[in-house]
Amino acid sequence: PEKQALHFSGWDYLTEWEKGRYGFRPETTRPAVKLLKDYRMDLVWGPLNIWPRGKFNAAQEYASAADEPDVTKFNTWVKEIWPGAHRYMINISGRNKDNKARIEGLLHEQDPAAFDKRVATWLQFWEKHVKSIGMDPQQFSLLIIDEPGLAEDDPYKEDESIKVWVEAIKKSGTCFRMWMDPVYQEPWNAYEPSIDAMDELCIKHAHVLGYGEKFVNYFKDRSKKQEMRLYECYPIVGGFDPYSYYRLQAWTAWDMNANGIGF
Repeated sequence: PEKQALHFSGWDYLTEWEKGRYGFRPETTRPAVKLLKDYRMDLVWGPLNIWPRGKFNAAQEYASAADEPDVTKFNTWVKEIWPGAHRYMINISGRNKDNKARIEGLLHEQDPAAFDKRVATWLQFWEKHVKSIGMDPQQFSLLIIDEPGLAEDDPYKEDESIKVWVEAIKKSGTCFRMWMDPVYQEPWNAYEPSIDAMDELCIKHAHVLGYGEKFVNYFKDRSKKQEMRLYECYPIVGGFDPYSYYRLQAWTAWDMNANGIGF
């Protein structure tokens, strides 16, 4: 089909060629994009440096154009590397070792109003720029913290930080989407207003297969009001078997009312 109903994601971060991430280099990036497009990949990923935060003044604003974020790498990403993607996913890197929300060194707990203002200044700048180049803010999805619930000893330790970021993004008044890949074994015990706020939820395929009926039904119920996706980054059985690792995920997505899969 001209546009697929089942979207395909990979954590490509192709703007990171200067670091040699996944073996990509400047001379191999564009051939790699062509290959991935041939495989119908249309949900693409960028790191925080795609949306630099600029330099804030005491009022948590940009005092001059020189203080505003540099849009060069972003423009290359959307215009040259991945033009026409279904959606652009941006990891805004909210995770910290101390599990406290901060933006450019400013801790939310020290000055909540300044934190919210700084987030708004940043996101409003990028919304204005996105519109100025003819794109829709709804094409962009923000990941606050990757795989919340990953710490088995304290799976909900990042919930407060996620809550702070979710509320600040909402207060900014921008139209960007929010995306979460929760790995809680018992997501109903997490801070659910943050999960409710997500436009898109992406669930680990192995967890759907292994965490039982209550877990599956929890997310099936959510698929009625939130976009649902699946992903996997480790083989489920016997290496990267094409049936369990690749094909089965697409069928599981169909069963879960999900519209995307990722690897």
